[in-house]
Amino acid sequence: MINKRIIFQQTFYKLNPLIFNYIYKSGKIVGYKRTKDNQNAFIIQFQDLTRIWMFKNEIKFINNSEIIHQ
Repeated sequence: MINKRIIFQQTFYKLNPLIFNYIYKSGKIVGYKRTKDNQNAFIIQFQDLTRIWMFKNEIKFINNSEIIHQ
């Protein structure tokens, strides 16, 4: 899964307003994080080297064919 391209899914809970800058931008998975309650989250890096972590149900994985059409 590392180096897989992603975009955010719509989330229904309160997010940090700074994260909204990245909602429609694609990023790459560069690692994993384990939360306090032992859930796995992806660490995502964007082109400006900003890194955030999100759970799998909060992101959408992009196929190579979707990248070509963007």
